[in-house]
Amino acid sequence: MPRNRQQIPKAERESALLAQARELFTAKGYRGTRVAEVGRAAGIASAAVHWYFPTKDDLFAAVLERVFGEVIAEVEASDRAPRDRLEAFLSKTQRYRVLHREAYERMEESEALRALYLGLLQWLEDLLLQAISARLPEGADTDLIADTAHVLLEGMLISVRELDRPVGDLIDMVIDALVATAVAKSAARLGVERHAPSGRLSVARTRFRRHASRRLSTGSPASVCAHRLPSRFQARSCVPAPTRQRLAGCSCRVHSARSRQYAVGR
Repeated sequence: MPRNRQQIPKAERESALLAQARELFTAKGYRGTRVAEVGRAAGIASAAVHWYFPTKDDLFAAVLERVFGEVIAEVEASDRAPRDRLEAFLSKTQRYRVLHREAYERMEESEALRALYLGLLQWLEDLLLQAISARLPEGADTDLIADTAHVLLEGMLISVRELDRPVGDLIDMVIDALVATAVAKSAARLGVERHAPSGRLSVARTRFRRHASRRLSTGSPASVCAHRLPSRFQARSCVPAPTRQRLAGCSCRVHSARSRQYAVGR
């Protein structure tokens, strides 16, 4: 004898309702599915659906949580590498990409969908970062990599374009691009550090001026002759006034003309 609906545990009734909603959302999408239609498919009134799920967004979030939760559990149960787990998840959920996009579009309207979507994206980002961590140079900007991974993965999730190549090829392209960018930025940063930044030039000028002043107090004009100045300090604005005054009497044959130029303030 069939059981009375009241005799069926709530969890079991909710599970049956989600199964019907999953079929309808997958076939018609969020916009094309009505709550009343889900209720009829499950054999209950639409008002009863709201008793389980107050809003359509809550019902949609529960369906997606079940869909993605099943795939994540299957992927995590394997001992595959992070890159392979990422490929497995994206491959198994390709048929739900339209639902990904609709969840993304409803994020601002539903806290349940927002929490679900961002939680899924964070899990995928973690997998991607695990997949590339061993190839990153020391000191790589992981925050920038994470932000870039977020954008790229989000695009892969919500794109409705029909893929004409395996998901694995796209993942490898994303990983290679992130690693190559990190390596290039790291090399550029090291190159900059090998050369004194502009701020160090001012410090060097100050040190030279102090050194020149001490030499002027005890040495001859030739001790601070212009030809002893570093090339980057040859400009008139870089030579302190006391130095120019002392250079007026310099007898250096090589740079006497330059010394006279400093002395007259050119």
